[in-house]
Amino acid sequence: MSYNLIYGAWAGYGSDGSGVNSAWGLWYNTNCTSQANVSLSDPPLATPYLWLFDPGNASWQSYIFNAEKNADDVYAFDGWQADGFGNIGTVYNCSGTSVNLANEFSGFLTNAYTALGGNIVFNAVGQYGQQQIATNADLAFLYTECWPFLGQTTYDDLQTAINNNNTWSSALKRVCWRLIRIRPTRTASRQLIPDSSIHPACCMRTRPSSRPAVTTSSWVMSTTCSTRRTTSTGTCI
Repeated sequence: MSYNLIYGAWAGYGSDGSGVNSAWGLWYNTNCTSQANVSLSDPPLATPYLWLFDPGNASWQSYIFNAEKNADDVYAFDGWQADGFGNIGTVYNCSGTSVNLANEFSGFLTNAYTALGGNIVFNAVGQYGQQQIATNADLAFLYTECWPFLGQTTYDDLQTAINNNNTWSSALKRVCWRLIRIRPTRTASRQLIPDSSIHPACCMRTRPSSRPAVTTSSWVMSTTCSTRRTTSTGTCI
């Protein structure tokens, strides 16, 4: 699957010929002068910032879906793992209206499936927005990315995420999980030790067999490769 943020653009988007318009953006204020962003300075990457856009904006959706389709036309992706940043706080559109991102994800994902087909999965970071998308029939499976800095620090916290996904989505029948590179402790809470070499734990809950691409057999607690964390050997970037 391709892996791409649903609402981010590189620095310089206004002058790179992409056609992306700042009026589609998310803003920290109500007068469209301070665009929401995420710094990528540590470690240094090809762009110092990702500027954030309103996933509910129809023009932004048209742009990002076309960009994904262009990638799909070149590479044999069987779907899109649509990424997010979790709860980024209070943001506004360029009209000064507060944007509840958690409530916009489901509509965005449905439109993505209509435009692209294949398997659509959303990276619910820290479970943010998961309950709102859990009954969306256009998703291939539910996916949770768990992070210690978001309060998911123990095995019990991971179990809570799994239980919540079960409660929120009764239509998804088969589940896989596997725990990788999490160092156990002897504490009663079985704390997950944050470490630069450890990936975030991810809980996946799949639908039965209505889609061909995702193959699972039993509970698996998986990990994901992203620029957030890398393995100690640098193999996951």
